Amino acid sequence: MPWTLYKYILRETGKLLLLTTLVLVVVMSFGAAVQPMSDGKLSPGVLVKFVLFTAPTVLGFALPFAGAFASTLVFIRLANDNEILACSASGISYLRILAPVFALGLVLTGGMLLLANSVVPSFYRLAERTVESDAITLLVTELNKQRFVELKEQDLVIYAETATQFPPQPITGSVMPMTQLIQLEGVAVGEIVTNPPRPKGEKGPAPRPPHIGRDTTAKSATLAVFGDPESDDAWVQLTLDNVVRYDPVTGGLIRVDQLPTRPLPIPSLFSDSPKFLSSSQLKAYEREPERHKDVRDRLRDLASAMATESLRQAFVEVKDHAILHGPLTGDRYVLSAPKIEEDGDLLRLSGDANEPVRVAFYADGRVAGTPARVYEAPTAFVRVRTNALNPEPSIDMELRNVSVVSGGSGTVVGNKLIELRQLSWPKFLPDGLKDRRAADLLDEARRETYSESESVWAMTHSVQQLLATLKGKIVAQRHERAASAVSCALLLLLGAMLSIRFRGQSPLVVYFWSFLLAIVTLIIISSGVNVASGTSASLMMGMTVVWSGNALLLVVLLLTYRRLSRN
Repeated sequence: MPWTLYKYILRETGKLLLLTTLVLVVVMSFGAAVQPMSDGKLSPGVLVKFVLFTAPTVLGFALPFAGAFASTLVFIRLANDNEILACSASGISYLRILAPVFALGLVLTGGMLLLANSVVPSFYRLAERTVESDAITLLVTELNKQRFVELKEQDLVIYAETATQFPPQPITGSVMPMTQLIQLEGVAVGEIVTNPPRPKGEKGPAPRPPHIGRDTTAKSATLAVFGDPESDDAWVQLTLDNVVRYDPVTGGLIRVDQLPTRPLPIPSLFSDSPKFLSSSQLKAYEREPERHKDVRDRLRDLASAMATESLRQAFVEVKDHAILHGPLTGDRYVLSAPKIEEDGDLLRLSGDANEPVRVAFYADGRVAGTPARVYEAPTAFVRVRTNALNPEPSIDMELRNVSVVSGGSGTVVGNKLIELRQLSWPKFLPDGLKDRRAADLLDEARRETYSESESVWAMTHSVQQLLATLKGKIVAQRHERAASAVSCALLLLLGAMLSIRFRGQSPLVVYFWSFLLAIVTLIIISSGVNVASGTSASLMMGMTVVWSGNALLLVVLLLTYRRLSRN
């Protein structure tokens, strides 16, 4: 065995591989930081930490190109110096010359499999938590500078005179632990209202553009961030104390002791796509698909559709005296509607000139005597929402072309649109809708109770499709990781063989063909994962596409070796 030659090849290839990988990883890591940095989610001090956490996640992309480049430079030098020719003349075959490259390729393949299945997902989570944690720190900094902060995803604008971070506190009854707590003083909050499009067939002016629909001031407030340790989901809830709130209906001010907002999700930089999951997590997601964020969101939509149907049936039973609770303590809304029907994922409440949709408002916690306010409208729409922090759904009601009658004065005020948000009907939610596994919730949705609801049927079908798609993506992800790891070894060999084949050419010319084939292979592998959408036929086709990239490399390698062996 020519051990001296092997040591030389491995040493030179290893040095170039290490240097090239380092350069590519640094460039790609800083490239990954550009988006969160431009969005203001990374301070300069946290940027380095984010880059360090991101570096292992890009190794899978950098190694195939770095391997091809390293073997190309080493073997183009050996070929141009006639050392390959000398080895052949002394009886050393091309297979024996390429043996150390093949051995290094096997090591890289094993390393890439280990990285993809164990190391990379952990660093994705660390990078994600770094961004989320620093985003809260930047929020506190901006508020302390007495600047308005817009939470675009939550449709809120917040201003505070001071903002201070405190250690999180345990919350009784919360399904998620608190991870961060911010105390605000001198608070003003504006709600950005984006009106939904008009229902099909309804005439009238176009909906207003986004605007501040209601503003609220408070002496103090707490901004609590809740996190799910299993899924890395994060939610924020703002609780205002000593509140003064503008009422757009009456034009007056409402004073309350405390006002909580609906739990609002914090978008993550990295999703829980199968590509970000370890091999053990992939197995867990196969057993419990509700761990996946998209499945949880779709199940929540299914639960909302089932809750909407349950609410419709309950409205029909007590349509003249349906008592809803408001977001403020003591608020009660008594609803009566002549006609209630399903309208997509909404409920349409309809009335006529003699008997409109009627909502009586009581502010003292008792439904007795003269109501403080009465809303009457020919049409109203009800949307039921579920959230991650509270198993009970909330109800949003939108009344159009409303007449508002003040109970005390009898004054009638016309209003085109009235929105009543975060209402609830205590104990109307069936037990089957509360935190259940996907299979159990689907079984519940198939019951006769929901047989008349088109939206429940549509959401059930949607959940089943998503579960099938997720299963296909998990299988495809395993094959993609294996195919990417194998391609690293093949590209390492390809760079060496093309260098021998095109000796005398410039190293960049030789590497161009290796680089081109590497790009094509990675594109084919990624395309195969996209093709595998969940059905048996598409999954098989996707797997075929995933491995066809390596098949292409193998064909090129065999043809190149055949051409070399003739010489």
